[in-house]
Amino acid sequence: MKPEDSGLVELNFHELAMRREVEHKKLTVMMNYASRFRKHCYRNFILSYFGEWSGTQQCGNCSRCSPEGRTSRPA
Repeated sequence: MKPEDSGLVELNFHELAMRREVEHKKLTVMMNYASRFRKHCYRNFILSYFGEWSGTQQCGNCSRCSPEGRTSRPA
């Protein structure tokens, strides 16, 4: 597809490029989550994604931090 093609006149290629960038950033965040989930606190990762931070490394509440979560999952 090229912007010059007559059938694509109505498409806003700048807007499509911006949308692609936003979606790529979201994918990168999820890839980081998936690659770190075995080592880091789930809750703090999600809080930081939404702009909040608890100030601690481990929350003690998620399945990664709680004693029950650590014994039932491999490290």
